[in-house]
Amino acid sequence: MKTFFNLSNAQKRIYFDQILNPGSCFANICYTAKFINNYDSGVIKKALNYFIKTNDSLRLKISLQGEEALQYVEEFYEHDFEAVEFTSETDSDYIEWVGENNKKDIFERLGKDNIGNFNSS
Repeated sequence: MKTFFNLSNAQKRIYFDQILNPGSCFANICYTAKFINNYDSGVIKKALNYFIKTNDSLRLKISLQGEEALQYVEEFYEHDFEAVEFTSETDSDYIEWVGENNKKDIFERLGKDNIGNFNSS
C-alpha cells in the first residue's frame, strides 16, 4: 500500500508549470561527466543505483488522487543507465547531444515508467 504525502509549495509550482508548459525544462538539473581516460561504466552504474536506493527524494512519484496531486516514494529498482560515448576529434557531436538532451523536460527524459512521472494510480 502506498503512503501519499502532500506536495511542497515548490513541488506544486513545478507540477503546475509542467501542466501549463509541457516540455519546459526550467527545473532540470543537468550534469555531464567527461572521462578522458578509460573508465568502468559498470562501477559508475552501480554507484548511481546505490545513490538512488539510499535517497528517497530521487524516487518520488506524483500521482493524481481525485483532483489532488500527491507524492509517494517508489520502491527501488535497478536502473540501466545509458552511457553515450563521443570519440570524435571535435566536440561538436557532444555539444549537439548535450544541447538536445538538456532541452527535454524531466518527464520526457526519464520516460513514463520512471522516476517522477505523473500518473493516476
